[in-house]
Amino acid sequence: MHTARRPMYACAEDMGSWASVFELIVTISVVTNVALLGLTSNGVDQGLLQDTPSSRLWWVFLTEHALVLVKLGLDWLVADEPSDIALQVKQRNRMVEEQIKIISQRKAERQLNSLVDQPESSSSLPMPHIDAFSASSRARSSSRVCGGGPCTIQ
Repeated sequence: MHTARRPMYACAEDMGSWASVFELIVTISVVTNVALLGLTSNGVDQGLLQDTPSSRLWWVFLTEHALVLVKLGLDWLVADEPSDIALQVKQRNRMVEEQIKIISQRKAERQLNSLVDQPESSSSLPMPHIDAFSASSRARSSSRVCGGGPCTIQ
Protein backbone atom coordinates (compact mmCIF):
# COMPACT_ATOMS: atom_id res chain seq x y z
CA MET A 1 0.00 0.00 0.00
CA HIS A 2 1.29 3.43 -0.93
CA THR A 3 0.60 6.63 0.90
CA ALA A 4 0.80 10.08 -0.53
CA ARG A 5 0.78 13.51 1.00
CA ARG A 6 -1.33 16.33 -0.22
CA PRO A 7 0.82 18.75 -2.20
CA MET A 8 1.70 22.05 -0.57
CA TYR A 9 -0.51 24.96 -1.53
CA ALA A 10 1.08 27.40 -3.94
CA CYS A 11 -0.54 30.78 -4.45
CA ALA A 12 -1.48 31.87 -7.92
CA GLU A 13 -1.84 35.44 -9.08
CA ASP A 14 -4.82 34.70 -11.29
CA MET A 15 -6.58 31.83 -13.07
CA GLY A 16 -3.97 31.74 -15.80
CA SER A 17 -5.03 29.97 -18.97
CA TRP A 18 -8.37 28.94 -17.44
CA ALA A 19 -9.64 32.51 -17.84
CA SER A 20 -9.44 32.26 -21.63
CA VAL A 21 -11.10 28.82 -21.51
CA PHE A 22 -14.02 30.25 -19.51
CA GLU A 23 -14.31 33.21 -21.89
CA LEU A 24 -14.54 30.79 -24.82
CA ILE A 25 -17.18 28.68 -23.04
CA VAL A 26 -19.28 31.81 -22.29
CA THR A 27 -19.10 32.99 -25.90
CA ILE A 28 -20.04 29.55 -27.27
CA SER A 29 -22.92 29.29 -24.78
CA VAL A 30 -24.30 32.68 -25.87
CA VAL A 31 -24.18 31.64 -29.53
CA THR A 32 -25.79 28.22 -28.96
CA ASN A 33 -28.49 29.47 -26.59
CA VAL A 34 -29.53 32.30 -28.90
CA ALA A 35 -29.51 29.90 -31.86
CA LEU A 36 -31.68 27.40 -29.98
CA LEU A 37 -34.07 30.12 -28.92
CA GLY A 38 -34.26 31.72 -32.34
CA LEU A 39 -34.58 28.57 -34.40
CA THR A 40 -36.92 26.52 -32.20
CA SER A 41 -39.09 29.10 -30.47
CA ASN A 42 -42.39 30.35 -31.79
CA GLY A 43 -42.08 33.61 -29.86
CA VAL A 44 -39.61 35.13 -32.31
CA ASP A 45 -42.18 35.54 -35.07
CA GLN A 46 -44.49 37.58 -32.87
CA GLY A 47 -42.03 40.46 -32.88
CA LEU A 48 -41.30 42.75 -35.77
CA LEU A 49 -39.93 39.94 -37.92
CA GLN A 50 -41.85 37.74 -40.28
CA ASP A 51 -41.87 33.99 -39.81
CA THR A 52 -39.35 33.11 -42.53
CA PRO A 53 -36.09 31.20 -42.12
CA SER A 54 -34.02 34.19 -43.23
CA SER A 55 -35.72 36.51 -40.71
CA ARG A 56 -35.08 33.97 -37.94
CA LEU A 57 -31.38 33.78 -38.91
CA TRP A 58 -31.14 37.56 -38.90
CA TRP A 59 -32.77 37.66 -35.47
CA VAL A 60 -30.30 35.04 -34.17
CA PHE A 61 -27.35 36.92 -35.70
CA LEU A 62 -28.36 40.34 -34.32
CA THR A 63 -29.33 39.04 -30.86
CA GLU A 64 -26.13 37.03 -30.55
CA HIS A 65 -24.00 40.04 -31.49
CA ALA A 66 -25.92 42.29 -29.10
CA LEU A 67 -25.40 39.85 -26.21
CA VAL A 68 -21.70 39.44 -27.01
CA LEU A 69 -21.34 43.25 -27.02
CA VAL A 70 -23.12 43.42 -23.65
CA LYS A 71 -20.74 40.76 -22.31
CA LEU A 72 -17.69 42.68 -23.58
CA GLY A 73 -19.04 45.91 -22.08
CA LEU A 74 -19.51 44.25 -18.69
CA ASP A 75 -16.01 42.77 -18.89
CA TRP A 76 -14.66 46.26 -19.51
CA LEU A 77 -16.75 47.91 -16.75
CA VAL A 78 -16.24 45.34 -13.98
CA ALA A 79 -12.71 45.28 -12.60
CA ASP A 80 -10.90 41.97 -12.33
CA GLU A 81 -9.68 42.99 -8.88
CA PRO A 82 -11.79 44.87 -6.30
CA SER A 83 -10.53 48.37 -5.49
CA ASP A 84 -9.79 47.58 -1.83
CA ILE A 85 -7.70 44.58 -2.84
CA ALA A 86 -5.85 46.68 -5.45
CA LEU A 87 -5.10 49.26 -2.72
CA GLN A 88 -3.78 46.55 -0.38
CA VAL A 89 -1.55 45.19 -3.15
CA LYS A 90 -0.15 48.68 -3.84
CA GLN A 91 0.53 49.21 -0.12
CA ARG A 92 2.21 45.81 0.17
CA ASN A 93 4.39 46.48 -2.87
CA ARG A 94 5.38 49.87 -1.48
CA MET A 95 6.30 48.33 1.89
CA VAL A 96 8.35 45.63 0.14
CA GLU A 97 10.22 48.28 -1.87
CA GLU A 98 10.93 50.25 1.32
CA GLN A 99 12.20 47.12 3.08
CA ILE A 100 14.44 46.28 0.14
CA LYS A 101 15.84 49.83 0.21
CA ILE A 102 16.48 49.62 3.97
CA ILE A 103 18.15 46.23 3.68
CA SER A 104 20.38 47.39 0.82
CA GLN A 105 21.37 50.51 2.81
CA ARG A 106 22.22 48.40 5.87
CA LYS A 107 24.23 46.02 3.73
CA ALA A 108 26.18 48.91 2.22
CA GLU A 109 26.82 50.34 5.70
CA ARG A 110 28.08 46.95 6.95
CA GLN A 111 30.39 46.64 3.96
CA LEU A 112 31.72 50.15 4.54
CA ASN A 113 32.22 49.48 8.27
CA SER A 114 34.01 46.21 7.57
CA LEU A 115 36.39 48.03 5.20
CA VAL A 116 37.11 50.72 7.81
CA ASP A 117 37.55 48.22 10.68
CA GLN A 118 39.90 45.85 8.83
CA PRO A 119 43.41 45.76 10.33
CA GLU A 120 46.18 46.80 8.00
CA SER A 121 48.05 43.84 6.65
CA SER A 122 51.46 43.68 5.03
CA SER A 123 49.89 42.28 1.87
CA SER A 124 47.81 45.42 1.34
CA LEU A 125 49.01 48.39 -0.63
CA PRO A 126 51.51 50.59 1.24
CA MET A 127 49.95 53.50 3.03
CA PRO A 128 51.56 56.96 2.81
CA HIS A 129 52.18 57.19 6.57
CA ILE A 130 54.00 53.84 6.52
CA ASP A 131 56.36 55.07 3.81
CA ALA A 132 56.96 58.32 5.68
CA PHE A 133 57.67 56.37 8.87
CA SER A 134 60.16 54.09 7.17
CA ALA A 135 61.88 57.07 5.51
CA SER A 136 62.21 58.94 8.83
CA SER A 137 63.55 55.85 10.56
CA ARG A 138 66.18 55.44 7.84
CA ALA A 139 67.20 59.06 8.33
CA ARG A 140 67.51 58.55 12.08
CA SER A 141 69.54 55.36 11.70
CA SER A 142 72.09 57.16 9.56
CA SER A 143 72.74 59.75 12.26
CA ARG A 144 73.41 57.22 15.04
CA VAL A 145 76.81 57.02 16.56
CA CYS A 146 77.58 53.60 17.91
CA GLY A 147 80.85 52.94 19.53
CA GLY A 148 81.06 49.65 21.43
CA GLY A 149 78.15 50.51 23.83
CA PRO A 150 74.55 51.49 23.34
CA CYS A 151 73.81 53.68 20.34
CA THR A 152 72.93 57.30 20.83
CA ILE A 153 71.10 59.51 18.36
CA GLN A 154 72.81 62.80 17.51
